[in-house]
Amino acid sequence: MLESTLETVAIDSKERRVVHHVRDHIEALDVDLHDYCFIDLGSGKGRALLIASEYPFRRVIGVEFASVWRSFGADV
Repeated sequence: MLESTLETVAIDSKERRVVHHVRDHIEALDVDLHDYCFIDLGSGKGRALLIASEYPFRRVIGVEFASVWRSFGADV
């Protein structure tokens, strides 16, 4: 269900490529994801965090310094 939501939100082909790019990198990891936290520095709108939440990471953490994106994330 979350995957279809991400695909709906990814309006243009560039954004769709980003979604697939993040998934490809996570799936290429040869580790037990349960043992790791996913930390996104400069998380912006949080798209990578949403993608990471589909995987069994111990925790998913986003850090954003730009106030415009922090307030966006607080509203979600």
